[in-house]
Amino acid sequence: MKKCLRTACLLLTFFAISASSYSVPSHRSKTALNTALESTTQHFYGYGDPDHVKSTLQNITAEREASTPPASSHPDPVLLEKLSDIRSRLGPPLNLYDQIMSQQPAMALAAEFKRASPSKGQIALSEISCGAQASSYFTAGASIISVLTEPNHFKGSLSDMLSARSSTQSLAKKLSLPRPCILRKDFITSRHMILEAASHGADTVLLIVAVTPSDVLKQLISYSRELGMEPLVEIHADEELGVALEGGAKVIGVNNRNLHTFKMDMTTTTKFAERVGEDVCLCSLSGMSSADDVERYRGDGVRMVLIGESLMRSRSPELAIKSLGLDPRVEREEE
Repeated sequence: MKKCLRTACLLLTFFAISASSYSVPSHRSKTALNTALESTTQHFYGYGDPDHVKSTLQNITAEREASTPPASSHPDPVLLEKLSDIRSRLGPPLNLYDQIMSQQPAMALAAEFKRASPSKGQIALSEISCGAQASSYFTAGASIISVLTEPNHFKGSLSDMLSARSSTQSLAKKLSLPRPCILRKDFITSRHMILEAASHGADTVLLIVAVTPSDVLKQLISYSRELGMEPLVEIHADEELGVALEGGAKVIGVNNRNLHTFKMDMTTTTKFAERVGEDVCLCSLSGMSSADDVERYRGDGVRMVLIGESLMRSRSPELAIKSLGLDPRVEREEE
């Protein structure tokens, strides 16, 4: 039944259909269900518009929701066993907030592995090794490795993420350096997907406010922390900041690209900078292509930037990172 309600919440907004299509507990009226859904989804793109056409982001999220196993009061025992095994072999997760703050006064760099995207199509060769690319990012100074795991539109996998964790951890040990934090970047809609991430080596997960009801966001943040992971909570629209803060987010990433329309606005992060307190770690998640872009956000108090496409297309990620003024080692020397 929990699965039905969560799916209804998504589909009522994405497809503008009636809640009467779903079974509702006898003790809860359909009117009450509609009211509950409305109160937690007012920040959704297209809310209140009967003619709303679902966006690519909403489509992909609905696909991921549909592919997730039904909700259960008991975690998947297979994933729990995998989680126990991987943590006994590779150790506990890193805390994302602490990882970012440990890079201060330098800006932390999250380097992303992404084979493709809906807006840009194929970005990298399908046979490229995530482990090798992640290791290259790490040696270039990245303290966070973001891995797209969505299979249909981004051509990613959980195996990619596990490869990134294993390769960078092995390299870090060889170099006697702290390992990077591994971020699962996907369209996460359930606890199952968070447990899935943890059991495949993730230290943290991305939670996208734009497609997550406010009450569900709180639950997913809480569950992430139960597993020892501090999530990265993504926002873009003005009304999403309040939802993120109310949900208890400590690390907030501003996507400069509107994932519903794909419109890019590099001032988006700057607009939020004045509204976020010192106790919240502010990050910028897309669009940086020059050292000037990075310097602007450094001046805004941004503590982490995520770079993806330009690094995937570069023959030398290390040179690309240096050209953006993002090599933390150089920043510390200059300080």
